Amino acid sequence: MIKAIVFDYNGVLTQEGHFEPFLSRYAHKQGKDERYLQRLVREEWDLAREGQNDGTEVWNKAAAYLGVPLEEFRKGWEDNFPLRSEMLGLVRVLRPHYKTAVMTNMIQCWWEDVRREYLLPDYFGDVFTSYEIGAAKPDTRIFEYALERLELKAEECLFIDDQTKNTAVAQRLGFEVILFASPGKLRLELNGRRIII
Repeated sequence: MIKAIVFDYNGVLTQEGHFEPFLSRYAHKQGKDERYLQRLVREEWDLAREGQNDGTEVWNKAAAYLGVPLEEFRKGWEDNFPLRSEMLGLVRVLRPHYKTAVMTNMIQCWWEDVRREYLLPDYFGDVFTSYEIGAAKPDTRIFEYALERLELKAEECLFIDDQTKNTAVAQRLGFEVILFASPGKLRLELNGRRIII
């Protein structure tokens, strides 16, 4: 029986799942080398998402390379990931019946902004961030940490993510999984599994 539902953040709770398209548009707009910008951001991101720093260099270095004010770039980045209000509505309905949690590979400085702006503790009992745990999806350690914190077996947890590499690892560990495509399809999947919504 499912006792907890664990949601990915980017691409599930938000409309956009990846930062690469945003960087591509920004590089073209500023007449800069897209591949260099992507590599610069990815290198900093990979360090930050596993807690080796707070992630501010992701934005600092990108803004400096693009020649734009830091706050303008940071706001553009965050605005590129609007939250799906219908997903928060779904979580609100699920929370009285299940433990609800978020598992994310986001960097610390961005996640702190998101948590404040959207009051996420009102919706989720637990938050599992790769930077706090020191392991990012699809590393098995982040899933094992979540199970320990939830005090549940893998088969008692449903994991929802928009990336196959993440759902595949969770499934191998024994989680029930849903590969997210859209809020409407997710509701159908939940209904099919007799999840209360």
